[in-house]
Amino acid sequence: MARLLGILPLLAVAIGCASERDDSSLRGDPSRAAGKGGVESAIRIEFDQPSYSFTLAEVARGVTIPYRVTVLRELDGMHPQSQTTGTWQGQADLLPFAWIQGNGQQYRPWDFGLSPAPAMKPVTITKGARAYRLEWDGRNWQGPSDTSMPKGPPFPPGRYTITVRIVGQRDTPTGRQPYDIKTTVPLIVTR
Repeated sequence: MARLLGILPLLAVAIGCASERDDSSLRGDPSRAAGKGGVESAIRIEFDQPSYSFTLAEVARGVTIPYRVTVLRELDGMHPQSQTTGTWQGQADLLPFAWIQGNGQQYRPWDFGLSPAPAMKPVTITKGARAYRLEWDGRNWQGPSDTSMPKGPPFPPGRYTITVRIVGQRDTPTGRQPYDIKTTVPLIVTR
């Protein structure tokens, strides 16, 4: 009995450590979400500015909002997922998707008609920085579809958000794991 009482404190410490480890995985620790190191810890989406502000005249002439996607280490077994129609999934790119929305307005050019069948083979995403840009003329739009849909009315003055999102899956020893990386910055449109 004395021997059993002597090991109870050690058993309690071991159980406590196990429950702490399990709690971190339940909280959605991104380093555990997609295999060793996690995809989320290897990819950064960055804008040039912490927020943007344009006048109605500037956006009507067209604005370009640059952003970067930096891959900190090579990622193999990747299955990038397109968030638009008409984009080939499985190409060796992360397929970021950028949009502007708020106050009932939306510039989300995702509908480009029928999509080709997605590729099932995984790709390797190489380390390095990639430059992208969102071009916008201040109007509502979801893309031309396959029927040449026209753009909608201009956004009125107000506060909006610019979002860039990357989604997909990665092959891991325990099966495919999803990843979802998103960055948002404020946008103000003035008179």
